[in-house]
Amino acid sequence: MNKNIKSRIILSLLLVLIIVLQTTIIPSMDIFGASLNLPILFVVLISLFRGSASAYGWGLAIGLLLDLLAGKYIGLNMLSLLFCGFFSGMLFSKNYKTNFFIPVAATAAGGLIYSVIYLLLARFAGVQISFMRDLFTEMMPMLIFTAAAALPLYIFVYIIHQHNADNQFVGVNKGYNK
Repeated sequence: MNKNIKSRIILSLLLVLIIVLQTTIIPSMDIFGASLNLPILFVVLISLFRGSASAYGWGLAIGLLLDLLAGKYIGLNMLSLLFCGFFSGMLFSKNYKTNFFIPVAATAAGGLIYSVIYLLLARFAGVQISFMRDLFTEMMPMLIFTAAAALPLYIFVYIIHQHNADNQFVGVNKGYNK
């Protein structure tokens, strides 16, 4: 089977797993009112290993599926995750893969981009929100929790990538910095 097709199948299955976890189990596992945001983590890791073009495509797909499951305000998650993937890929995908501060910074930056865009779009859609209050009381705790989870997951993916014989793990470019 072609490696490109194989990587897309693996990522698609992972996408379905993330959506199922994010909509069922993760909301009940909050700490101090914040829960992990797996779609942000997924999109940011894609941006780090595959670049912004791939990340915004996957961000669009996972966001659209989340919006369709929610059934209200189609496009909030889709556009927010699209921009999250695009900008985190633009800002961080050229950095050295061995710098383990990068996934935390990229997840924090991507999560902040997601949060601001989500809240702005929700406001434009007519949702009654207090932008600054919601940003600091709901989005920031989620962002901190998600950024903290980025490092162990990144290290796991990085180790798998290093043990792969031909430097190709789920579509990672061969010419990355070691």
